[in-house]
Amino acid sequence: MGKEKTAGGITAGLILIGIGILAFTDGWWPGIMVVIGVAVIVGMLYRGQFLSTLPIALIFFGIPAVIELGLSWEIYVPLLLIGLGILSLVDNLARNRRKAVAVAADGTTHRFEYRSGFWPIILLGVGTIWLLGNLGYISEFNPLAMVSLWPLLLVGAGLDLLFGRRSFWIGVLIGLAMLAIAAGLIFTRPDMLPKMELKTAEFSEPLGQTTSAELFLELSDGQNQLSALGEADNLVKATLTYLGSVSFSVNGEQAKQIELTQSGAPFTFLFGPLFDEQTAEIGLSSAIPAAITLTNSGGDTQLNLQDLQLAGLEFHMSGGNVTANLPEAGENLSSDINQSGGDLTIQLAPEAAGVFRVMISGGELVFDIPDSAVVQVEVLSHSGGDVNLPENFVQTQTGDDEEGVWETPGYAQGEHLIVITVDNISGGDVSVR
Repeated sequence: MGKEKTAGGITAGLILIGIGILAFTDGWWPGIMVVIGVAVIVGMLYRGQFLSTLPIALIFFGIPAVIELGLSWEIYVPLLLIGLGILSLVDNLARNRRKAVAVAADGTTHRFEYRSGFWPIILLGVGTIWLLGNLGYISEFNPLAMVSLWPLLLVGAGLDLLFGRRSFWIGVLIGLAMLAIAAGLIFTRPDMLPKMELKTAEFSEPLGQTTSAELFLELSDGQNQLSALGEADNLVKATLTYLGSVSFSVNGEQAKQIELTQSGAPFTFLFGPLFDEQTAEIGLSSAIPAAITLTNSGGDTQLNLQDLQLAGLEFHMSGGNVTANLPEAGENLSSDINQSGGDLTIQLAPEAAGVFRVMISGGELVFDIPDSAVVQVEVLSHSGGDVNLPENFVQTQTGDDEEGVWETPGYAQGEHLIVITVDNISGGDVSVR
């Protein structure tokens, strides 16, 4: 009992120390997972639970590695299943060896219940098939077929409850039988199973008498690109290859509002081959002024806006990667950025001008400016995250903590001004380079 209490104290103490460090460094996510993982593992090692620490390490260290190192979820998750399956297999075997037959005083025996090998085999099998499919070793891999076989898992679990507790190896055989049936259906009778297939859609709206436009884009997956149309007849034209659903609507007569929304299918990011093949090619007329609002939660999006008459630009970022190339000189652009995740890079052309207002709580925001640009950065509220500026920026006004105003030399006499106002930063990074 004393050892258990000491182990609990060690775990709690390490968590408090870790939270204190995270508070100073502002590395809450995914740092909190590492802190919890370290604290729990040290406590388990003190108790002598060496093997049991490995699943904890896979989860609490693996997920931060995926986030920070840019590893692929479609590879990590199957590997996690394989790892958990191997560890469960070894752990169950080790525990079963320690099982004994207890002999009572009256000579009767009481058999202990064995740990089954069913679930370790299922984890190993599903993880292996999933990984090979995502790596392209299984032709025409159909991830939806795997998901649709969940009733087979129920049958196997029921058989395991009835017979698997009598022997570790009976559970293994039940698991292998279920995997064999599943593989047989997937590879020999795919016509019996549902498929996850890419769909294609095309949308367009004629230019007609349109004098201005507002384009609202909501993107979540795949490789996406927005550029100026090379034709004079259409206001907007889009071709999408996608999983999930897409909606397109146009309102207004001369001043038009266009909405294009892409909603990804659940968990498609875990199934690499199909997920990576999703695309969106969107063209917008350069003949009229247009304001663009982008809501981005995933995928890679390239905004080639150099040849557009850009009347306004607004970002709502929660995930994914977006690069926006802004128009050439002489455009005094107004842009609002609200970011909670993902990476957004704004590339400004020589002699470009604009006013950018920023609210950021996560992710990375980069302003890529020309060497000759005249820039002012004002931070109004700073409670977390980092603002990174080049060495030639000079602080002209000071505020509380890391708040204030910074300018490039000669800003007051500049002609094409770039003004970046950080209304609030509570996390993430804002960089000017």
